[in-house]
Amino acid sequence: SSKAVHPRKRFGFFRRLFKKEPKPRLAPSAADASSLCGQEVATEEDILHVKSLPDFNGTLRAADSELLLQYLTAPYLRVPLLLRFFSQASHTAALAHPELQDVLDAAVFEPGLW
Repeated sequence: SSKAVHPRKRFGFFRRLFKKEPKPRLAPSAADASSLCGQEVATEEDILHVKSLPDFNGTLRAADSELLLQYLTAPYLRVPLLLRFFSQASHTAALAHPELQDVLDAAVFEPGLW
């Protein structure tokens, strides 16, 4: 006398083993404010509620980091805003940080929604 096993339980192991999760087509953008903050950020107001802003190893003050992240939330305006931001003498030296180089590169050269 064998026990009746529900079909779902019988193949549960194989289902988990071969389950295909959809993979993202691309890695997250380096110009995404959410990936830089480490939490979900969609608007400028969300930036104000971030407890710990990235300082990029001390290359940017908290106010400058906040401004940079806010620029990244404006998809149509972020390229001219970022170029103006990094053209200021006080921010140009910050481009020595590789992560900020990646942010600017992604914002300028990655295709956007427009």
